[in-house]
Amino acid sequence: MATLDLLYDVDNSYMFKCHTISYPEECSNIISSFSLKILSLNIRSLQKNFDNFLVLQKRLGISFDVIVFSECWINEDSTINQLEGYSSFNSNNFINKSGGVVVYVNHRWSPVFTELDIDEANCVLVEVPNSYKVLAVYRSPSFQNTETFITSLDSALNSLSRAPCFVLTGDLNIDIMDTANANAQTSEYLCTLAEHGLISCINTITHYKTCLDHIFVSGHCRAESIVCSTDLSDHDVTMVGISLKKENNVQKRNTKTVIDYDSVRSELNLVDWSFVLSNRDLEDAVETFSAKVLTAVCNNSKMVKRSRSKHILRPWMTPGLLRCARHRDKLHLASRKDPTNEMKRLVYTRYRNFHRTLLRKLKSDYDREELAKNMNKSKKLWGTIKRITHSASPAKSADDLLNIKPTVLESLNECNTYFSNVGSQLAESILSELQPWFFTVTRGSRHGIWQFWDFAAYPRG
Repeated sequence: MATLDLLYDVDNSYMFKCHTISYPEECSNIISSFSLKILSLNIRSLQKNFDNFLVLQKRLGISFDVIVFSECWINEDSTINQLEGYSSFNSNNFINKSGGVVVYVNHRWSPVFTELDIDEANCVLVEVPNSYKVLAVYRSPSFQNTETFITSLDSALNSLSRAPCFVLTGDLNIDIMDTANANAQTSEYLCTLAEHGLISCINTITHYKTCLDHIFVSGHCRAESIVCSTDLSDHDVTMVGISLKKENNVQKRNTKTVIDYDSVRSELNLVDWSFVLSNRDLEDAVETFSAKVLTAVCNNSKMVKRSRSKHILRPWMTPGLLRCARHRDKLHLASRKDPTNEMKRLVYTRYRNFHRTLLRKLKSDYDREELAKNMNKSKKLWGTIKRITHSASPAKSADDLLNIKPTVLESLNECNTYFSNVGSQLAESILSELQPWFFTVTRGSRHGIWQFWDFAAYPRG
């Protein structure tokens, strides 16, 4: 116990600020300014609760860089829901029916996904070279003894190369809040992560009276975390904002450029265009004209923050649905604060079920309208079907094709050779399968011998 107390003293000296928030709308002001924003949630079936998460995402109003879902209930036949603006990866080590980790990474990053083989857990590693690594973990509560898992996790962390920022997150089902009754296994888990320079960002309750949902960050990083109440799952939502040394210079999705066209027009009216009209060099005249117009546009443009209420995340997500979600959360919070009040519990349960029914109806009606509208447009129809069934292949970068050979030129020549020979290779593969073979056909009392030949083996004529 003394070891555990000492460990907590050390952790407290490096403690990150953790905010406990009741409503999602209050989260954006805390971590929006950080360069790396991560959300982690035990979703208790991705397929069942994905649409509810989209509503939560809208209410949060934060463009997360990495979204981690644990306890996804996925198997080899599962279809992974696609999230617009994100690339995804899921674990394929199916330990039990409730397991599985799914990770979404914002398209502004170019991640490398790897599934790590860690005993008694699903683990997905997200790596953005020279920026950060995120290890997403789900460990089922069916494994009572943590010794095997901790030993395997320690080996995996030792095998990974260093990164400017390292994050371990997920539902580990190890309570790190109960310091009074913590056992040796909890102490060993915290000591193991501390040896790798990882400090806990979450230091409050995330699941009933326990802290099972963890976010550990490299001790040298600056970070702030949030635990936000929600009834989407029996676990709270955990988030963290981290400052990276190397910022990604990409315009934020919640900002837009506004041009004052009246001011541009007024400024251009004051320009003396005689030097353009009298110039006999066409290219020089066009270049000068373009430069003047571009200067006027730049002088009368400004960057403004996009209103969250005007940013449509999904067409079926109406303002009324969002108001229902906010009211549902208020009822949920009131029920949690007074757990012995059966009336509050009953009112919340009925309203929650009403909200779920409304969400499904709005989404179903929208999908039905889209199918009817595109019924005679085959391309849009198939696009709608793929969106509804989450079977659309996520866009992938073609940069890997430039590295199949030592130089870019050789790589491009290899790609051109492949595509120019697709037809001939396909024809050869088909003809090679047409080998001479015989079979007998019986019909009534008559028998016949049928013979099929590989015509490619014989010259024409």
